[in-house]
Amino acid sequence: MLSLPTHISIQCRDCRERNEVTCWVLVDGGTRPDLVGRIIRGNLQEVTCPRCSRIHRLELPVLVFRQETSPTLVFSPSRAMNDSENTSRRDQLIRILKTQIETFELRGRPRRKTQRAARLQVASELGGFGRDRWSGRVRALFISSA
Repeated sequence: MLSLPTHISIQCRDCRERNEVTCWVLVDGGTRPDLVGRIIRGNLQEVTCPRCSRIHRLELPVLVFRQETSPTLVFSPSRAMNDSENTSRRDQLIRILKTQIETFELRGRPRRKTQRAARLQVASELGGFGRDRWSGRVRALFISSA
């Protein structure tokens, strides 16, 4: 429920066909283990051209929410963005996540599982999960709950 896709238009480099594709920018690891599996395999942001079957790897930042695991959030910045743009996008995704959590709690869902994520603080730690679990493909900024 907390995962968020984005839809963008891309043009295939081989056949020049323009297609709208779905990419994930916010992933709830508890409800979408399939997306976590794609992150680990390094193909979350891969899309296939329906006309010629060419695989395109997109460079989009991703925020992963893991409510029962520390760190609670893992942010993977885009190599196509500078640090300022990645920071801005990270902050925007955290605001979206907080809003979704508040909405989730207002609907009467159990607070116990989501209250940790309501108090998010950015940790200055890099590495670890990103390098070990994602085969070195992802630089990760770890964020933990207070």
